[in-house]
Amino acid sequence: MTLIGLALACTGEFGLGKEGQNDPAPSGVIEVWPGQIYFESVPVGTVVEGEIQVRNVGDALLDVSAHYVDGDAFLAPGFSAHVLDPGASFSFNVQFTPTSDGHDAVLWVVSNDAANPEVPVQLGGTGVYPKLEITPSPYDFGQHGVGCSNTNTFTLANTGDAPLIVDSLETVGATYTIATPVLLPLTLEIGASTEVEVTYTADDVGVDLGALRATSNDPGGPDEVSFTGEGFVEPVVDEFLQGTYTRVDLVLTVDRSGSMDTDLRHVGENAPVLLDILSGIDFQLAIVTSDDGCMNALITPETPDAAGVMADALLGRWGRWTEAGFTLALGALAQANGGCNDGMRRDDAHLEVLHISDEPEQSEFPWTDYVIDLMLEDPTVRVSAVAGPVPGGCERADAGVGYYDAVAATGGMFVDFCFEDWAEPLAAIADGVTTAPTRGDFRLTRVPYDPAAIEVVVDGVVATRWSYVPGPNAVEFEEGAWPGNGAEIVVTYTGIPECDP
Repeated sequence: MTLIGLALACTGEFGLGKEGQNDPAPSGVIEVWPGQIYFESVPVGTVVEGEIQVRNVGDALLDVSAHYVDGDAFLAPGFSAHVLDPGASFSFNVQFTPTSDGHDAVLWVVSNDAANPEVPVQLGGTGVYPKLEITPSPYDFGQHGVGCSNTNTFTLANTGDAPLIVDSLETVGATYTIATPVLLPLTLEIGASTEVEVTYTADDVGVDLGALRATSNDPGGPDEVSFTGEGFVEPVVDEFLQGTYTRVDLVLTVDRSGSMDTDLRHVGENAPVLLDILSGIDFQLAIVTSDDGCMNALITPETPDAAGVMADALLGRWGRWTEAGFTLALGALAQANGGCNDGMRRDDAHLEVLHISDEPEQSEFPWTDYVIDLMLEDPTVRVSAVAGPVPGGCERADAGVGYYDAVAATGGMFVDFCFEDWAEPLAAIADGVTTAPTRGDFRLTRVPYDPAAIEVVVDGVVATRWSYVPGPNAVEFEEGAWPGNGAEIVVTYTGIPECDP
């Protein structure tokens, strides 16, 4: 084989057999050259060779019968026994195959030289090799709700002193997957690194063990990162009151035309009336005035100075569609999943849409299309409005055509604009959006881990005539078994936590 990175250092001394001064009889005398060989920076696993010469410098036959190596990583497979005439010689190669960074050995040549029957050749060499390191290691993905996922980035680095070739990369454990494709084989030069994303998905309750495993030309063998992760569920108690919505998302659109300025200031002054009534439920109130549908504020029971926030939001920016509440509301809902209104809509919350305007609804499409679009968002949606009475309007407002029709179609509340004090209409609107029709289905706040383990209690008595419906994620009572008005319904179950964003 070709000699790679071979440095031959000759000491200038040979193994010599010398004739004894008192023994003039002819004899074979061995000379071995060089006396030492050093191989430098040879890639681990690579075979390199160096030549050794053996000569008979005596005056009789020399029988070179054997050799042996004291140490590892060195061999002389080409050696064969020779009987050398005086002055004759032969050569053979010594092979070096490093397995680590440093090796030392001695090769002994055996002959019938009486003075030097075994002559040493010092052998040495260094190996260079790639080294794969994967970090961080080990890694704990933490606790996550069943069905939820978490992704982390891992670095594969070559910390050795030779190119690294990664020929396989895989995850161990069914709950772990490589999220980013990796083209194999992957070559990393000295000091280079690359990143790999691994996703953990908690598919059941309990601890999940796994690993990211890579095989390469690193002589240390496969390298891997051990993983832990845990799926969990949590106890949930949902309480409902028949005839009352307990979890409501409200979208309030406001006409910001000049004729509304004084009224909107009065609405802001009376905001505590509305908010005090809503405080008895889990509500979100989004106020929308601008053409892009982005809400001016999202008010909840935890909002500091909620009345002040509402008063300011009512006077927000406006545009072309300020007298088109349908357009504003649908624009706001379109931005509720990942857009500027992300978080405005909750899957388990009832949707109420409110409009305040002293003009008729002026969107480009009819109110029927509007109602259809809203019902796609929530089949139980209701539209309420404070607008001019239909058909004639009043001194302070034109007839609220369009608003009035949508309210009637969805069972909402229509409040005439013809008043001076905003406290009473705001209280009426608040009572209206929290009052639910008698119903037989109640949406749960979490997805049950085991629907068969759900327990439903109505006014302290365990109920049996109900079923779980996955689509709306609701408990649905049989016809004729609906809880009566004012009944307290308590649903207990183990729920799947919401996934982290």
